[in-house]
Amino acid sequence: MADREKTHKELGLECLPHLPFIQSNEETQHQIKSAVKHLDDLINGGLKMKMEHNDRVKILYKHLIDQDALIKNLNERTILLGSCRDTSTRIQEMYDDFLFHLPMWLMWLNSCLLRFMKMI
Repeated sequence: MADREKTHKELGLECLPHLPFIQSNEETQHQIKSAVKHLDDLINGGLKMKMEHNDRVKILYKHLIDQDALIKNLNERTILLGSCRDTSTRIQEMYDDFLFHLPMWLMWLNSCLLRFMKMI
C-alpha cells in the first residue's frame, strides 16, 4: 500500500484541495473516476509485475549459487583425478623400470649363485 501511495505522489495524483469545488456534470465525473480506476489498475499491475520480477530474480540467484557450488565441486574432483592420474603414472613408470631391469638383476643373481656354488 505504501508503494501505491508513493507512486500516486510521484505522479501528482494525490487529491487536490480545489477539486471538490469544481462543478462538472455526471459524465465528466464518471470519466474522471474511470480514468483514476484505470490508473490505479495500471499502478497495481506494475507493482505486481515488480514483485513477480523480484521473485524471479531471487530464484535465478538461488540457481546461480547452486551452479557455483557445482562448479567448485567439479573443480575439486578434477584436481583429485589429476593427482590420481599422476600417482598411477608414477606407479606404471616404476613397474616398467622394474621389468626393464629385472633381466639384469636375474643375470647378476645367477652369476652370484654360480660363484657361491663353485665355492662350495
